[in-house]
Amino acid sequence: MTVARHSVRRAVRFGALVPLFCALLFAFAGEPRAGEEFDGNWSISIFGMPGKCQFGYRMKMTIDNGAVLYRGRQVSPQAIYVSATGDVKLRLGSGKYTVVGTGALESRRGQGRWTAEGLSCTGWWRAVRQ
Repeated sequence: MTVARHSVRRAVRFGALVPLFCALLFAFAGEPRAGEEFDGNWSISIFGMPGKCQFGYRMKMTIDNGAVLYRGRQVSPQAIYVSATGDVKLRLGSGKYTVVGTGALESRRGQGRWTAEGLSCTGWWRAVRQ
């Protein structure tokens, strides 16, 4: 019974990272930042390191006229910032559940890393233009 409870708690705790990547994207929407060079549809794969943080998640995003969009809505540049040169910065959540990351986009691909220090989790992300 204890093992089952621990597994459920662990799944809930680290399963919360997936919605965290999505839920806070729209707060404080502001000016678009990404260069038009990166406009188009992107498939984003997010992975947690093996062990207690292991997970994989795929989502679609669009860059349109320099603005980052998820499900048709503009993502806050404070949550996901893509510069005109393709540098990527992530900052999602708050407190213990803060996820920060960096990386870069090129014309057809991108990649980077993220950490959630409060949860002792790290991982990486990859992007492919569709």
